[in-house]
Amino acid sequence: MSGTLTFAPGVVLEVVGAIAPATSTGPATVTLTGKGLGSVNRIKGVFVPDSDHVVGTVLCTEHDLLKQPNGTVGPFVLVPLRT
Repeated sequence: MSGTLTFAPGVVLEVVGAIAPATSTGPATVTLTGKGLGSVNRIKGVFVPDSDHVVGTVLCTEHDLLKQPNGTVGPFVLVPLRT
């Protein structure tokens, strides 16, 4: 899969990766690489069963957008926007 991840106007990562389907032993997962503005990030998430949420971590390997050291890891939660 591929697309963009927008944090704010002008702060966009191009993302590429794959979704692995759920198995009898675990939920579906997503593994992405996000690149933009000199930053490179490894994004791994798990689709929460019986939910429309994804939770996971982001590991910055180069030039963190918030100027943190390479190797910084942080959590994320994705929820759909309701309009």
